[in-house]
Amino acid sequence: MNNIISNECLHNILGHVKNCWTYGYPSGTTLENAIFEGLKPFYPDAKNLGSPSTIVDTAKESDAFDVKGRKVLGHLKRITSGANHEDNQFVEQNIPNFGKIKVRIPKSTITQVRRPKVDLKGYKGDAKKILNEQIKDYQEFAFETTSKDGYTDLYSVVVLYGIDKGCKSIFLTIEKFSTPESSKFSIGKKENGVPCSYDSYDSNGKLLFKLSSFNKGSSNFYKRFETNHGILLTWPVEEKSDFVYTKDYIEKTSAIKIL
Repeated sequence: MNNIISNECLHNILGHVKNCWTYGYPSGTTLENAIFEGLKPFYPDAKNLGSPSTIVDTAKESDAFDVKGRKVLGHLKRITSGANHEDNQFVEQNIPNFGKIKVRIPKSTITQVRRPKVDLKGYKGDAKKILNEQIKDYQEFAFETTSKDGYTDLYSVVVLYGIDKGCKSIFLTIEKFSTPESSKFSIGKKENGVPCSYDSYDSNGKLLFKLSSFNKGSSNFYKRFETNHGILLTWPVEEKSDFVYTKDYIEKTSAIKIL
């Protein structure tokens, strides 16, 4: 990760992501803007491009970044004997003026990546054929738009976040864009037996891709991202700011006019 973005810049990005959480969760355009603002002081050519017509959300130099955020981190005072170490890693953080907390970080996460461009056939078609067609469309969209925007390398930036036990955490990962190889394909069904998704799995039975509809007429294509390696930041939830923007302070430091 350090070969892609400098350590100083990574810390600046974390600071912007932390601050953006004051106004909303670090996801979507809020997260994209925070990462862009973190890049700017270190990479003068940094750009914020996020739109439905490209996979590139932010970029610098020859590197393009597809940005995702997911609220999946957990906080624990202690790790129980039944903790799921196979799917999660547990990292202890010693927070100044707070104490120790253990952060549960999923080793991978699934999130939506693109609206389907294939005929879903009511989820009664050939799962392998339809999913492979959608994966191909996703790959072509990714590489074509990256090149069209003027960049040569595409990376997935996934920010996991969570709030619990009086703490907030963000875990930032950066990996080369990829489409993992599927070994098994199937049709998912609701409890009543109605088909509702096309799913693909790796050789160990882990879900990699999913095409599904969360309500009538609205479908999404999902992909699993590996989140084993990254940079973790944890801090106590602040109930109030130590600094108050008084009327006197505003008038002394800013131009202000009420219209």
